[in-house]
Amino acid sequence: MYNEDLKRAFIQTMVDTGINKTIEAVASQYFKQAEPVEEALQKDLSNFNINEIIGMLKHFCTPSMETLMMGTSVFRRYTYYCIKENGVTDKLNHYEEVTNEMYLDCVNKSLSEDKIISRQNLMKQVHLLENPVEQFVLFAVFEGLGGVGCMDLVDIQLSQFHDNTVTLRSGRVLSVPSELVAIAQESADEYFYYPPNASAEKYEKVKFKDEPGIIKSLYNVKADSSDRRKAYNIVNKLRRISDRAGTKAFLNGHLIESGRIDLIKRVMLEQKETDPRKAMRLCRDEMKVRYGEIQAVGRWLLKYEKYLE
Repeated sequence: MYNEDLKRAFIQTMVDTGINKTIEAVASQYFKQAEPVEEALQKDLSNFNINEIIGMLKHFCTPSMETLMMGTSVFRRYTYYCIKENGVTDKLNHYEEVTNEMYLDCVNKSLSEDKIISRQNLMKQVHLLENPVEQFVLFAVFEGLGGVGCMDLVDIQLSQFHDNTVTLRSGRVLSVPSELVAIAQESADEYFYYPPNASAEKYEKVKFKDEPGIIKSLYNVKADSSDRRKAYNIVNKLRRISDRAGTKAFLNGHLIESGRIDLIKRVMLEQKETDPRKAMRLCRDEMKVRYGEIQAVGRWLLKYEKYLE
Protein backbone atom coordinates (compact mmCIF):
# COMPACT_ATOMS: atom_id res chain seq x y z
CA MET A 1 0.00 0.00 0.00
CA TYR A 2 1.16 3.51 -0.82
CA ASN A 3 1.51 5.54 2.43
CA GLU A 4 0.80 2.30 4.26
CA ASP A 5 1.05 3.62 7.82
CA LEU A 6 -1.54 6.32 7.15
CA LYS A 7 -3.91 3.90 5.46
CA ARG A 8 -3.50 1.32 8.24
CA ALA A 9 -4.34 3.99 10.81
CA PHE A 10 -7.47 4.91 8.85
CA ILE A 11 -8.54 1.27 8.53
CA GLN A 12 -8.10 0.84 12.28
CA THR A 13 -10.55 3.71 12.90
CA MET A 14 -13.14 1.83 10.82
CA VAL A 15 -12.44 -1.43 12.63
CA ASP A 16 -12.83 0.36 15.98
CA THR A 17 -16.31 1.55 15.00
CA GLY A 18 -17.36 -2.09 14.64
CA ILE A 19 -18.78 -1.60 11.14
CA ASN A 20 -18.29 -5.27 10.31
CA LYS A 21 -15.72 -8.05 10.48
CA THR A 22 -14.59 -7.85 6.87
CA ILE A 23 -14.23 -4.08 6.40
CA GLU A 24 -10.48 -4.29 7.03
CA ALA A 25 -9.99 -6.81 4.19
CA VAL A 26 -12.31 -4.90 1.83
CA ALA A 27 -10.60 -1.52 2.41
CA SER A 28 -7.14 -3.10 2.12
CA GLN A 29 -8.09 -4.70 -1.21
CA TYR A 30 -9.25 -1.36 -2.64
CA PHE A 31 -6.10 0.39 -1.46
CA LYS A 32 -3.94 -2.31 -3.06
CA GLN A 33 -5.77 -1.86 -6.37
CA ALA A 34 -5.16 1.89 -6.20
CA GLU A 35 -1.46 1.55 -5.36
CA PRO A 36 -0.11 1.32 -8.97
CA VAL A 37 -1.85 4.60 -9.84
CA GLU A 38 -0.52 6.30 -6.70
CA GLU A 39 2.98 5.05 -7.54
CA ALA A 40 2.71 6.33 -11.11
CA LEU A 41 1.52 9.77 -9.97
CA GLN A 42 3.77 9.77 -6.90
CA LYS A 43 1.04 11.00 -4.58
CA ASP A 44 -1.54 9.64 -2.17
CA LEU A 45 -5.05 9.07 -3.56
CA SER A 46 -6.43 11.54 -0.99
CA ASN A 47 -4.75 14.27 -3.04
CA PHE A 48 -6.14 13.15 -6.42
CA ASN A 49 -8.11 15.63 -8.50
CA ILE A 50 -11.24 14.50 -10.33
CA ASN A 51 -9.38 13.58 -13.54
CA GLU A 52 -6.90 11.46 -11.59
CA ILE A 53 -9.78 9.79 -9.74
CA ILE A 54 -11.46 8.88 -13.05
CA GLY A 55 -8.16 7.46 -14.32
CA MET A 56 -7.83 5.34 -11.19
CA LEU A 57 -11.39 3.99 -11.46
CA LYS A 58 -10.76 3.01 -15.08
CA HIS A 59 -7.57 1.26 -13.94
CA PHE A 60 -9.76 -1.02 -11.78
CA CYS A 61 -10.95 -2.60 -15.05
CA THR A 62 -14.20 -3.91 -13.57
CA PRO A 63 -17.59 -4.57 -15.19
CA SER A 64 -19.31 -3.57 -11.94
CA MET A 65 -20.55 -0.06 -11.27
CA GLU A 66 -21.15 -1.12 -7.66
CA THR A 67 -17.50 -2.11 -7.21
CA LEU A 68 -16.47 1.38 -8.32
CA MET A 69 -19.03 2.99 -6.01
CA MET A 70 -17.90 0.92 -3.02
CA GLY A 71 -14.27 1.76 -3.71
CA THR A 72 -15.08 5.45 -4.03
CA SER A 73 -17.00 5.28 -0.74
CA VAL A 74 -13.87 3.91 0.99
CA PHE A 75 -11.64 6.52 -0.66
CA ARG A 76 -14.07 9.31 0.27
CA ARG A 77 -13.99 8.32 3.93
CA TYR A 78 -10.22 7.98 3.81
CA THR A 79 -9.84 11.45 2.25
CA TYR A 80 -11.96 13.04 5.00
CA TYR A 81 -9.71 11.28 7.51
CA CYS A 82 -6.64 12.71 5.76
CA ILE A 83 -8.15 16.20 5.73
CA LYS A 84 -8.53 15.98 9.52
CA GLU A 85 -4.90 14.85 9.70
CA ASN A 86 -3.83 17.84 7.54
CA GLY A 87 -2.69 15.49 4.78
CA VAL A 88 -4.68 16.97 1.86
CA THR A 89 -3.04 19.91 0.12
CA ASP A 90 -6.17 21.75 -1.04
CA LYS A 91 -8.30 20.44 1.86
CA LEU A 92 -11.00 19.33 -0.63
CA ASN A 93 -12.55 15.90 -1.03
CA HIS A 94 -12.77 15.45 -4.80
CA TYR A 95 -14.45 12.05 -4.41
CA GLU A 96 -17.63 14.01 -3.70
CA GLU A 97 -17.52 15.14 -7.35
CA VAL A 98 -17.87 11.65 -8.84
CA THR A 99 -21.25 11.24 -10.59
CA ASN A 100 -23.19 8.18 -11.79
CA GLU A 101 -22.33 9.16 -15.37
CA MET A 102 -18.63 9.04 -14.46
CA TYR A 103 -19.04 5.59 -12.92
CA LEU A 104 -20.73 4.36 -16.10
CA ASP A 105 -17.90 5.76 -18.19
CA CYS A 106 -15.35 3.87 -16.05
CA VAL A 107 -17.09 0.47 -16.26
CA ASN A 108 -15.33 -2.07 -18.48
CA LYS A 109 -18.25 -3.06 -20.68
CA SER A 110 -16.40 -5.82 -22.55
CA LEU A 111 -15.85 -7.72 -19.28
CA SER A 112 -19.55 -7.53 -18.42
CA GLU A 113 -20.32 -9.67 -21.47
CA ASP A 114 -17.80 -12.40 -20.59
CA LYS A 115 -19.15 -15.45 -18.77
CA ILE A 116 -15.81 -17.04 -17.82
CA ILE A 117 -13.61 -15.72 -15.02
CA SER A 118 -10.03 -16.60 -14.10
CA ARG A 119 -9.06 -17.73 -10.60
CA GLN A 120 -7.11 -14.48 -10.09
CA ASN A 121 -10.10 -12.28 -10.96
CA LEU A 122 -12.48 -14.47 -8.98
CA MET A 123 -10.35 -14.07 -5.85
CA LYS A 124 -10.29 -10.30 -6.31
CA GLN A 125 -14.09 -10.34 -6.25
CA VAL A 126 -14.21 -12.74 -3.29
CA HIS A 127 -12.06 -10.37 -1.25
CA LEU A 128 -14.27 -7.42 -2.13
CA LEU A 129 -17.43 -9.09 -0.82
CA GLU A 130 -18.27 -8.01 2.71
CA ASN A 131 -20.16 -11.13 3.80
CA PRO A 132 -18.20 -14.36 4.43
CA VAL A 133 -21.23 -16.43 3.38
CA GLU A 134 -21.15 -14.84 -0.08
CA GLN A 135 -17.38 -15.27 -0.28
CA PHE A 136 -17.79 -18.94 0.57
CA VAL A 137 -20.57 -19.69 -1.94
CA LEU A 138 -18.74 -17.97 -4.81
CA PHE A 139 -15.43 -19.70 -4.08
CA ALA A 140 -17.00 -23.10 -3.28
CA VAL A 141 -18.93 -23.36 -6.55
CA PHE A 142 -15.80 -22.40 -8.51
CA GLU A 143 -13.96 -25.23 -6.71
CA GLY A 144 -16.71 -27.69 -7.66
CA LEU A 145 -18.32 -28.15 -4.23
CA GLY A 146 -21.82 -27.19 -5.38
CA GLY A 147 -22.82 -30.33 -7.23
CA VAL A 148 -26.08 -30.45 -9.16
CA GLY A 149 -28.02 -27.24 -8.53
CA CYS A 150 -25.87 -26.45 -5.45
CA MET A 151 -27.46 -29.35 -3.52
CA ASP A 152 -24.10 -30.29 -1.97
CA LEU A 153 -23.94 -26.89 -0.27
CA VAL A 154 -27.30 -27.30 1.49
CA ASP A 155 -26.74 -27.38 5.27
CA ILE A 156 -22.98 -27.79 4.78
CA GLN A 157 -21.16 -27.91 8.13
CA LEU A 158 -17.64 -27.05 9.20
CA SER A 159 -17.31 -30.62 10.51
CA GLN A 160 -17.36 -31.86 6.90
CA PHE A 161 -13.93 -30.25 6.40
CA HIS A 162 -10.84 -32.17 7.52
CA ASP A 163 -7.51 -30.49 6.88
CA ASN A 164 -7.71 -29.65 3.17
CA THR A 165 -10.48 -32.04 2.15
CA VAL A 166 -14.27 -31.87 2.34
CA THR A 167 -16.77 -34.73 2.34
CA LEU A 168 -20.01 -33.61 0.69
CA ARG A 169 -23.55 -34.92 1.21
CA SER A 170 -23.44 -36.67 -2.17
CA GLY A 171 -20.43 -38.68 -0.97
CA ARG A 172 -17.91 -36.77 -3.08
CA VAL A 173 -14.57 -36.11 -1.36
CA LEU A 174 -12.67 -33.12 -2.73
CA SER A 175 -9.39 -31.40 -1.94
CA VAL A 176 -9.88 -27.70 -1.19
CA PRO A 177 -7.54 -24.69 -0.81
CA SER A 178 -6.65 -23.54 2.70
CA GLU A 179 -8.18 -20.15 1.93
CA LEU A 180 -11.58 -21.72 1.28
CA VAL A 181 -11.38 -23.56 4.63
CA ALA A 182 -10.56 -20.26 6.36
CA ILE A 183 -13.53 -18.53 4.70
CA ALA A 184 -15.79 -21.45 5.70
CA GLN A 185 -14.67 -20.98 9.32
CA GLU A 186 -15.33 -17.25 9.16
CA SER A 187 -18.79 -17.80 7.68
CA ALA A 188 -19.63 -20.41 10.32
CA ASP A 189 -18.62 -17.94 13.05
CA GLU A 190 -20.64 -15.02 11.59
CA TYR A 191 -24.18 -14.45 12.84
CA PHE A 192 -24.91 -11.20 11.02
CA TYR A 193 -25.45 -10.36 7.36
CA TYR A 194 -24.45 -6.92 6.06
CA PRO A 195 -26.70 -5.90 3.14
CA PRO A 196 -24.46 -4.40 0.43
CA ASN A 197 -25.03 -0.69 0.01
CA ALA A 198 -22.35 1.15 -1.93
CA SER A 199 -23.44 4.63 -0.92
CA ALA A 200 -24.14 4.01 2.75
CA GLU A 201 -21.95 5.75 5.28
CA LYS A 202 -23.48 3.63 8.02
CA TYR A 203 -23.84 -0.12 7.62
CA GLU A 204 -26.96 -1.90 8.84
CA LYS A 205 -26.78 -5.55 9.79
CA VAL A 206 -29.37 -8.33 9.81
CA LYS A 207 -29.20 -11.28 12.20
CA PHE A 208 -29.02 -14.81 10.85
CA LYS A 209 -31.06 -17.54 12.47
CA ASP A 210 -29.33 -19.04 15.50
CA GLU A 211 -28.36 -22.27 13.75
CA PRO A 212 -25.11 -24.10 13.02
CA GLY A 213 -23.67 -24.23 9.54
CA ILE A 214 -21.61 -22.29 7.05
CA ILE A 215 -24.57 -20.99 5.02
CA LYS A 216 -27.10 -19.76 7.56
CA SER A 217 -30.64 -18.54 6.86
CA LEU A 218 -32.04 -15.10 7.60
CA TYR A 219 -35.05 -14.84 9.88
CA ASN A 220 -37.41 -14.24 6.95
CA VAL A 221 -36.73 -17.74 5.55
CA LYS A 222 -39.28 -20.40 6.52
CA ALA A 223 -38.01 -22.94 9.02
CA ASP A 224 -39.54 -25.86 7.10
CA SER A 225 -37.87 -25.04 3.77
CA SER A 226 -37.09 -28.13 1.72
CA ASP A 227 -33.55 -28.98 0.64
CA ARG A 228 -34.55 -28.09 -2.92
CA ARG A 229 -35.71 -24.64 -1.77
CA LYS A 230 -32.48 -24.12 0.19
CA ALA A 231 -30.43 -25.04 -2.89
CA TYR A 232 -32.53 -22.63 -4.95
CA ASN A 233 -31.77 -19.89 -2.41
CA ILE A 234 -28.03 -20.56 -2.79
CA VAL A 235 -28.29 -20.34 -6.60
CA ASN A 236 -30.24 -17.11 -6.14
CA LYS A 237 -27.48 -15.79 -3.89
CA LEU A 238 -25.07 -16.21 -6.82
CA ARG A 239 -27.54 -14.44 -9.09
CA ARG A 240 -27.68 -11.45 -6.75
CA ILE A 241 -23.87 -11.30 -6.56
CA SER A 242 -23.78 -11.41 -10.38
CA ASP A 243 -26.32 -8.61 -10.66
CA ARG A 244 -24.37 -6.41 -8.27
CA ALA A 245 -21.08 -7.15 -10.04
CA GLY A 246 -22.54 -6.45 -13.47
CA THR A 247 -21.38 -9.77 -14.94
CA LYS A 248 -22.91 -13.19 -15.71
CA ALA A 249 -19.66 -14.92 -14.75
CA PHE A 250 -20.86 -15.49 -11.17
CA LEU A 251 -23.98 -17.44 -12.14
CA ASN A 252 -23.89 -21.10 -11.04
CA GLY A 253 -23.38 -22.71 -14.46
CA HIS A 254 -20.75 -20.21 -15.58
CA LEU A 255 -18.79 -20.56 -12.31
CA ILE A 256 -18.72 -24.33 -12.82
CA GLU A 257 -17.28 -23.94 -16.33
CA SER A 258 -14.78 -21.33 -15.07
CA GLY A 259 -13.61 -23.81 -12.42
CA ARG A 260 -13.37 -26.60 -15.00
CA ILE A 261 -11.27 -24.38 -17.30
CA ASP A 262 -9.03 -23.41 -14.38
CA LEU A 263 -8.43 -27.10 -13.58
CA ILE A 264 -7.49 -27.88 -17.20
CA LYS A 265 -5.16 -24.86 -17.39
CA ARG A 266 -3.40 -25.88 -14.18
CA VAL A 267 -2.86 -29.40 -15.55
CA MET A 268 -1.53 -27.94 -18.81
CA LEU A 269 0.92 -25.80 -16.83
CA GLU A 270 2.01 -28.54 -14.42
CA GLN A 271 2.44 -31.17 -17.15
CA LYS A 272 3.82 -28.69 -19.72
CA GLU A 273 1.07 -29.84 -22.07
CA THR A 274 -0.03 -27.55 -24.91
CA ASP A 275 -2.90 -29.68 -26.19
CA PRO A 276 -6.13 -29.05 -24.19
CA ARG A 277 -7.56 -32.44 -25.22
CA LYS A 278 -4.58 -34.31 -23.76
CA ALA A 279 -4.76 -32.23 -20.58
CA MET A 280 -8.46 -33.01 -20.28
CA ARG A 281 -7.69 -36.73 -20.51
CA LEU A 282 -5.09 -36.34 -17.75
CA CYS A 283 -7.59 -34.76 -15.34
CA ARG A 284 -10.73 -36.54 -16.61
CA ASP A 285 -11.51 -38.32 -13.33
CA GLU A 286 -11.07 -35.27 -11.11
CA MET A 287 -12.96 -33.07 -13.56
CA LYS A 288 -15.89 -35.51 -13.60
CA VAL A 289 -16.08 -35.64 -9.79
CA ARG A 290 -15.80 -31.86 -9.36
CA TYR A 291 -17.79 -30.47 -12.26
CA GLY A 292 -19.60 -33.33 -13.95
CA GLU A 293 -18.91 -35.06 -17.24
CA ILE A 294 -18.72 -33.17 -20.55
CA GLN A 295 -21.15 -34.83 -22.95
CA ALA A 296 -19.66 -33.49 -26.19
CA VAL A 297 -15.96 -32.63 -25.78
CA GLY A 298 -15.53 -31.32 -29.34
CA ARG A 299 -18.45 -28.92 -29.01
CA TRP A 300 -17.27 -27.84 -25.54
CA LEU A 301 -13.79 -27.05 -26.89
CA LEU A 302 -15.22 -25.02 -29.76
CA LYS A 303 -16.97 -22.88 -27.16
CA TYR A 304 -14.20 -22.55 -24.58
CA GLU A 305 -10.88 -23.27 -26.29
CA LYS A 306 -9.97 -19.57 -26.44
CA TYR A 307 -9.75 -19.59 -22.62
CA LEU A 308 -7.25 -22.47 -22.72
CA GLU A 309 -4.66 -20.74 -24.90
